[in-house]
Amino acid sequence: MSFRALTLLCCALVSHSAAAYVIDGNLQSDWSINRATMTPGASVKGYTVEDWTRNSSGYLDPGYGGQAYDAEALYVDYDATYLYLGLITGLNPATRMGNNTYAPGDFLIDFGRDGKFEYGFTTTVIKNANGSLYRPTIQVGSLYRVGDAANGWYFGLWDNQNSSYARGRDPVAVKAGTLVGSGQIATGGAVTGYGKYSTDTHYMIEAAIPRALFGADWGLPFDVQWAMLCGNDVIKADPPLPTPEPMSLALVGSALGALALSRRRRSV
Repeated sequence: MSFRALTLLCCALVSHSAAAYVIDGNLQSDWSINRATMTPGASVKGYTVEDWTRNSSGYLDPGYGGQAYDAEALYVDYDATYLYLGLITGLNPATRMGNNTYAPGDFLIDFGRDGKFEYGFTTTVIKNANGSLYRPTIQVGSLYRVGDAANGWYFGLWDNQNSSYARGRDPVAVKAGTLVGSGQIATGGAVTGYGKYSTDTHYMIEAAIPRALFGADWGLPFDVQWAMLCGNDVIKADPPLPTPEPMSLALVGSALGALALSRRRRSV
């Protein structure tokens, strides 16, 4: 095998462990979603499915709102470069803040799994009912580090949900923080044919966040959470820690050994 071919083989083996996701707001092809159960393909590292109700005002957890506020499924995956997040919800991403209407929240990430969220990845441009920006200084599709537990988050309406915050309310969206960097975000829908109630309308949010933005935090166990700004339905997924893939490492090792041998022979 030529030196060039061995080099290309090494590059291919290093990158083969996880196929890249296309961030387009369509989870079906990338995440291999089972339409009946909403479960993803076997390679997805973490997920939660909570398809609660199709009623217009039914109970969710911890609040109400039925299908229009149902956080139905949350998916988490990663490769050597990106953290990928996918969401299915009954909430239209274009929903504005108004009288008894609440916009989508952000993806929140808790490294260390202690109930305190260090990062928020912004999902949508949140608007008030009149079209003005609800949080004009916050950029969509961006990762923020939030160090102020009291003033860095918007919180849901329900007490006694998360003891790490005042009144036990769940944080739901970034209010203020340090901009770490940007990623990719896309929304999709409306679609039907998913879950227990096939005629329900669903929307999708998909994101890719560069792992490098998390720095040393990436080595810690983590949870991902999402909710709308009222916090009527909160969904969380906790993927396993990143671990080396033995077969991938063995293949890379073999290829690198062959590459080194080839270089030595060329230099003799």
